[in-house]
Amino acid sequence: MSSLKPLAAIALVLALLWALLTWPQAAQMQSVPDEGDPLLNAWALSWVAHETPIAPARLAHANIFFPERYTLLYSESLILPGLLLAPLQWVGVNPVVVYNVGMALGMILSGLGVALLVLELTGDAWAALVAAIAFAFLPFRFDHYWHMQLQQTACVPLALWALHRWYRRGAMRDGVWLGLCVAGQFYACVYFGVLLLPVLAAVALVYAVALGGTLRMRLTATLAALLVCGVVVAPLGSAYLRATRIVGERSRDEALAGSAHLTDYLAAPRNSRLYAAATQGWGGEERRLFPGLTVVALAGIGLWRRRALVPWAYAAALVVAVDVSLGFHGISYAALFKTVGLFRGIRVPARMGLLVGFALAVLAAFGVQRLRDLLRPSWLRQLLPVAACVAIVVESSGTPIGLSRVPETEPPGYADLRRDAQGTPTAVVADLPLTASMPTFMYYSTFHWQQLLTGYSGFFPPSYFALARDLEQFPDASALDALRARQTRYVVLHGEVYPPEQFAALAAKADASPALVLVSRTPWRGGEMRVYRLRPSARETL
Repeated sequence: MSSLKPLAAIALVLALLWALLTWPQAAQMQSVPDEGDPLLNAWALSWVAHETPIAPARLAHANIFFPERYTLLYSESLILPGLLLAPLQWVGVNPVVVYNVGMALGMILSGLGVALLVLELTGDAWAALVAAIAFAFLPFRFDHYWHMQLQQTACVPLALWALHRWYRRGAMRDGVWLGLCVAGQFYACVYFGVLLLPVLAAVALVYAVALGGTLRMRLTATLAALLVCGVVVAPLGSAYLRATRIVGERSRDEALAGSAHLTDYLAAPRNSRLYAAATQGWGGEERRLFPGLTVVALAGIGLWRRRALVPWAYAAALVVAVDVSLGFHGISYAALFKTVGLFRGIRVPARMGLLVGFALAVLAAFGVQRLRDLLRPSWLRQLLPVAACVAIVVESSGTPIGLSRVPETEPPGYADLRRDAQGTPTAVVADLPLTASMPTFMYYSTFHWQQLLTGYSGFFPPSYFALARDLEQFPDASALDALRARQTRYVVLHGEVYPPEQFAALAAKADASPALVLVSRTPWRGGEMRVYRLRPSARETL
């Protein structure tokens, strides 16, 4: 109970800083920085909330790329944040607003988890605040502000918190908590569930060496952790294993392209106020890993002439995290890629840079604690962590993020489509054109939940490319037969996406086709949506 008050205060500070550092996001919760991955993630959260109460066994088979299976798992499934945020979806909060709440909570809860860990390790609330801000607002996060899944790291510090309690007490409940926290990270973000394992192993190995002969006393807790984690992750792992048979594994060349160089740790985000201009010669896409000078300096102070075990355990985690982030440019990753199947699903080892930031944040807490122990005037002891927090925030701040407002309501054409369907089970819908607007079409599907022929994800199945070829001459007979073969009932032409001349010509041909029945034509976003019902073939009507 003694840690509740400082944690509540830290949570409030983190929430205020999130609003400040991501402004104007807090004032524009219906907006996204990009109509690609953010809308994909908004759709995924909404799908989890929609499908879990109805048919949880079908959760992995989302309503995109029909008739493919395991389509939710073509990208991060976001199952844990989806479940946590589901009550907002159920009371009617717009999916984009829910997505932005999830983005905020991902950063805030990650920081709060580090605060809990540092309070367990040091008992110093000021050190916990510094570490929380350092991890919650690591520059890496702002360089990936478009990737909600990469903000979902709250279970990383919680897993280390449980591991430390295992080291200190060895009770079975500590092992259970450890297993649940590791499993939770897999359900929050599989990427960081995998990348957590080497960090966890590094700290556990240091602890195990220190325990020596008493390690056997903790065998029960260790087995409990492995059993609980294995049982909880098994359903997700089984589904991903089946999806992998469709998606395949990452090639060595893909992982090599996503491997960091040490110089990438000198590269700040593109919108960094302080460092963008000075560091633009380093790094690259997904390889801007600069953690900030303040946290590095404090981490160094935390280790300077230090003999205590716990800081060196996190120093080991730091070394391992840096090496894994280097991928095939480092030492350990080639062996992990070859022997541990989980790592063959990692496209960008450089994302381990976030866990480098985690280890630095914990070590920075030890640096703050050490400096506070050395300072005598009480006012200076209070000023130091405040100054450290300000320095970290200034280093993390960037230019305002450009936002695009997303429609809050369903396009009227889809309401017409549902009325035409007259309450029949979900229909298969072809949204055209097949373009980068597909995440927008997926967002629209959160209002109607029909089956979509198209989709947008980290993987596009071969059937999608076959569909694109078959529809090149839409609406000729071969294109319509290809749609019928895929059980398509409705075709939606998006005039707000097509160039005006192309849309006019395409709509005229569709209107002239006896196989297409015009259901509705409605204005939408400066263009026109046309919904057509596809008649069955003569053979199908017999």
